[in-house]
Amino acid sequence: MSCYNFRCFTYPKKTFELIKESWNEGLIQVKNNQKFLNKNCEKIRNNTEILDENLTYEKKWNRRERRLIRTYNYVNLTEKAPWRKYSWGVDEIWKNYITTLVEVTRIITTFDTKIKKSKTTIEKSFYLSTKEFSAKEFQKFVRWHWWIENSNHWVRDETLWEDKSRIRVKPEIFCILRSFALNILRAKWIKNVKNSIYRNSLNIYKFFKEYWDFI
Repeated sequence: MSCYNFRCFTYPKKTFELIKESWNEGLIQVKNNQKFLNKNCEKIRNNTEILDENLTYEKKWNRRERRLIRTYNYVNLTEKAPWRKYSWGVDEIWKNYITTLVEVTRIITTFDTKIKKSKTTIEKSFYLSTKEFSAKEFQKFVRWHWWIENSNHWVRDETLWEDKSRIRVKPEIFCILRSFALNILRAKWIKNVKNSIYRNSLNIYKFFKEYWDFI
C-alpha cells in the first residue's frame, strides 16, 4: 500500500475513484457526519465475524494506551432509506471500492498528578480499506495516518490557517506557497512551527537569511 500525503475530497467516493484510477490502495476514516455509512459499519461489527485482530500496548510518562484493531468483511446491511425509491441506505457503488472494514478502539488511561487519580477514556473509529490486510498491518497504517495528520494537516489548519482561508481565486497557488514555507522550516529541523513563524514575523530578514544559508 502506498502512503501519499494528499487531501481527500469532500465527497468520499471521488477519493476512492482517484485511488483506484492511480493503481493504489487506500485506507480512509469514516466521519461522524456520514450517517448511513456509520450505521452500516456498526451493523457489520455487530452481525459479522471478526476476520483478524491485533492489540498493542504503549506507555509514556503518565499515559497508557491500549489500541485494538479488528477487521471485518465489508457488506451492505443497511435498510432502504424511505425517501429513496431505488437505492439503499449505503449506495451499491461502495462495494466496487471497499473490501475491508477496520474498527479501531483506543483505551487511554491518564494519571492526574493534581488529584492523584487515573482517568480512562475509550475512543472508537471506523476505517474503510480498498484491500484486505492483516490487523497488524492495519495497526501500522493507522499510525502512519495519524502521523501525517498531526505533522502536516493539523499544522496547515491550525498554524497556517488553511481551512480559514477565504481565497477563492486560484487557491492552489497559495497552497503551494504554504507548502513551500513549511518545507523550508522542516528542512531546518524546526519542530515548533507556530513559534518559528512568530519569531520570523518579528524579523522577516532572519527568515530569508536562514533560507539562503540553507541553499
